[in-house]
Amino acid sequence: MEQIFADPVSVGEGEQRSTALLKEIETIQVQLGDHNRTNTDGVRLTQGEYWEWRKKANRARMMKLWEYRQIKAWMKNKAREK
Repeated sequence: MEQIFADPVSVGEGEQRSTALLKEIETIQVQLGDHNRTNTDGVRLTQGEYWEWRKKANRARMMKLWEYRQIKAWMKNKAREK
C-alpha cells in the first residue's frame, strides 16, 4: 500500500501520533458495536444507511490501523539506527 501520510519527524512525535491513532481506533471499534446507530438528528439509520456507515467506519479503522503500524515500524527502525 502506498504511503499517504508523512513520517514522524522524531520518535516523540511518533509516540504521540501512535497513541492518538490507538484512541481513534478504539473509538471506531466502540461505535461499530452499536447496532442501533442514529444519524445527527437522533433518528435510527435504515438498514441500508447502517451498512453504508459501517463500511466507511471499517475503512477508516483499517486506514488508521495501517498508519499506526507504519509509524511503529518507523520508530523501530529509528531505535535500531542508534
